[in-house]
Amino acid sequence: MVKESTVRKYNLALAVITALFLIAMHFPFLQADPDYYISGSRGANTDEGLYSLQIRNFINHGDFSFKKSDGLLKTPLFSAVLYLPFKLFGTNLIVGRLTVLLISLAICLAILGYDKYYGALGFISLILVFTEYHLFHFFHYSMSELLAVSLIFLGIFLMVKSDKTAVRLKDSLMPSLCITLAYYMKFQYVYAILILPLALIINCIIHRGHRKVLFWQFLQSSAFLSAGLLLYFVIWYIPNKEFYDYVVKDQAAHKFVKLSELYNYLKYLKDNLFLIGYLKPYTLAMVILTFTGLVLLFKKSSVRFSYLFVALASWFFVELHKLSLIYLPTRYLISFFFAMGMLMSVVLLELFRLKGRSWYLITAKVMLALVLVSFGIRNASVYYETYKRRTFTIKELDNYFARYEYAGKPIMGTWAPSLTWKSRVMTLPVWKDFLNDKDIIKKYQPAVIIAEHDEEDSNQAYSLQGIDLNSLADSVRTVKVNAWTLKIYWIKQDQAIE
Repeated sequence: MVKESTVRKYNLALAVITALFLIAMHFPFLQADPDYYISGSRGANTDEGLYSLQIRNFINHGDFSFKKSDGLLKTPLFSAVLYLPFKLFGTNLIVGRLTVLLISLAICLAILGYDKYYGALGFISLILVFTEYHLFHFFHYSMSELLAVSLIFLGIFLMVKSDKTAVRLKDSLMPSLCITLAYYMKFQYVYAILILPLALIINCIIHRGHRKVLFWQFLQSSAFLSAGLLLYFVIWYIPNKEFYDYVVKDQAAHKFVKLSELYNYLKYLKDNLFLIGYLKPYTLAMVILTFTGLVLLFKKSSVRFSYLFVALASWFFVELHKLSLIYLPTRYLISFFFAMGMLMSVVLLELFRLKGRSWYLITAKVMLALVLVSFGIRNASVYYETYKRRTFTIKELDNYFARYEYAGKPIMGTWAPSLTWKSRVMTLPVWKDFLNDKDIIKKYQPAVIIAEHDEEDSNQAYSLQGIDLNSLADSVRTVKVNAWTLKIYWIKQDQAIE
């Protein structure tokens, strides 16, 4: 009989090989622009810069610019994670991207290399999660989403593998800590505090033999999660209350669809997002496999499947609130897609593990394998198409700005942080009636202002205040980054001083 330690080493080796394979797949995209079709919004095109600009300004200029952007306020732990790599290797885009990619993959593959069961789950999720178009690309974007999602997944894993025969404090503390760190990474994920209590309560109902332990885990997890939220409130919200409330007031208003309009909105999402194009087979497979999973849950299924299915289904359930959001860019759906992919993978694994030699079961397994292969072929095809349409405009503009000196003057605009990594210049975003939009020229004396041709990126912060950027500039360069036409205004310095 093979020793457990040997199996562990084998799974670990397989996880390392998988990690190297995935990193090799990501490598051609590490310096490329975000894919043209990855989102209908600017998304990663601007957000990779916006969410790192304050930590970059601090490293390069000793200035946190805390109230000059909202990125640090919303993603404190993400900024902390970026600090050391940026400090050691420079504030370059590829450093941020590699940091996110390597940490996220390390967390996920440590889970999937845990034992033979999770190794098999990893093989299936390689197709349904790790090479799924949206998830694949967000794994290598310098953004907080995949770090937060990986921590949620780790919290679920630790809860599922915990001892169900004895009450141990660490079995509640560690999963709760992972969930807490996930929304410290980006506060948008605070809803994740519902996942563990919901999963534990459902499992209390299903697993009568473990009910006492599960109930204590529910109480302890709820307490730890509440403590984490209280700590956030004390150390982050209260000290920054004025600015925090200002940002929430600006960004949280009119965020959800009215209840009376929800049905029509969900129908719109069904017809224009989930049941069209690339996502259609993914969505249909999710619906079928979720119902299949429910059947397996209440029939003959392994205990591990039962706990894992309930936990992932609980995660997916709390993700559903996003379908009522008026503004639903791809980055909001990353955790939604991850939960979908993992839930499908767990159900498929359980179906493949069903024992029996009947022609019906064998045929069903062959059909499922063919479906999985078809998803793999589709992902490979999408990968190849994405590879062929890569552009490197952001890299070219980054090199362009790095050729000049700025004498301590900032480059301003929503796009500025994403286009100026190598130059180490101070950057500040501009949004009308929100941040850095008052007395722009005299107060900040910018060397350069970057704006979309219609100023949509700043809500017309310049033109609505009577600022004619063309007349203030001694030269203007027009460039296009994916779908957005940008103008680079080199400001006359006598205008900035006046």
